[in-house]
Amino acid sequence: MSPPTNPVPSLRAMDLEVRAEGREWMRRRLEQKLQAQAGRQGRDFPQSGRKAHHRRQESMRLRSGFGEVALEVWRGKNPADGRWGIPIRAHWGLTPHQQLSPALEAGRPVGLFCDCHRLL
Repeated sequence: MSPPTNPVPSLRAMDLEVRAEGREWMRRRLEQKLQAQAGRQGRDFPQSGRKAHHRRQESMRLRSGFGEVALEVWRGKNPADGRWGIPIRAHWGLTPHQQLSPALEAGRPVGLFCDCHRLL
């Protein structure tokens, strides 16, 4: 008698597979929500409330508790002070070159089982 051709995967293997799928779903959901907000509010500097001048879109990457998210954001010149910047970074409280999400930087636990209810 030959062994079965499709052995039953272990519970651990299935658990890890579903966890990875869930993490990817959460990463994509976070990316969608951030991109939507960047599209709605990302042209105006929060300090002055004015639209960025000479604006153009560029890519921005941010590492979150669910993985790296890639966004298209607006970059432009702040008419209030003449400085160049990315308005959505100021809305989110990020420094100009910060790549970690605030939750990761603060060392708070984030991930599939910690903050997933906030994204739904």
